[in-house]
Amino acid sequence: MTDRTSISFNTSVLEAYAHKHGLDRSAFLADGTMTLIYDAAYRVEVRPHVAGRLVLQSVLMDVSPFSIDRREEFLVRMLRLAASTVRDFASGLVLDAAQSRLLLQQSVDAPFDLPGLEVDLADFVNVLAFWRGILQEESRWLLK
Repeated sequence: MTDRTSISFNTSVLEAYAHKHGLDRSAFLADGTMTLIYDAAYRVEVRPHVAGRLVLQSVLMDVSPFSIDRREEFLVRMLRLAASTVRDFASGLVLDAAQSRLLLQQSVDAPFDLPGLEVDLADFVNVLAFWRGILQEESRWLLK
């Protein structure tokens, strides 16, 4: 069951972030998800979640065009690399429910505040940039 008080709290922190950074209501979806674009290159979704948490998420790559065998080989390569970064990064690689998109995702535990959210988002975008660079190189392997 969703804790509505926690969801409201998270939404208010997200609204404070939006106000501070000059974002209007178009940055929010009906469910309270806030979509942010950094450096015109990195799209990050920030979603209120249960128990006062937030989920930070970004699509790294659409893997659906590749054969299942090729996709699985590629994902094993990426997950091995991701396992080596667990101690360094708060975020991790996941597949969406349809197993068609590779995502970077991070859970932000409650309680948190605006300065903490800004730090978490900055760290997330740095890790996102890291993975984009890795995937740019590794995706060439997929095309062989």
